[in-house]
Amino acid sequence: MLAVRPALEVVALADGAEENWRYFERPVYDKATKIVDHGHASQHLRAAMAVYDGEQSVEGRAEYERLRILLRDQPGGADDVIAACARLARKMRGKRNKRRRTLLNAELTYFKNQRERLN
Repeated sequence: MLAVRPALEVVALADGAEENWRYFERPVYDKATKIVDHGHASQHLRAAMAVYDGEQSVEGRAEYERLRILLRDQPGGADDVIAACARLARKMRGKRNKRRRTLLNAELTYFKNQRERLN
């Protein structure tokens, strides 16, 4: 398609799986706009909020909704999400539940690794 219409803008859209982004490292995608699927990123955000506040927490669900909208609509929203997750991770440092800390840090790492594809 690009051979026929080289002016087309190519968009590479995928979840955060590393193998997908390795596929998009091919030369044909050098100038492509690379985007993480918002739905997939939202699942990671929901998981982070659930780890910190619990699945049924009203506060956690409200914070998830606030951050999800920022991530989707606000330029630089990924940085806001990263900052919020980092703040929660810092708050959990003194807590005893190592498993929850590990899960929250994994979600924070996801957002840091995908930052450039989330904005």
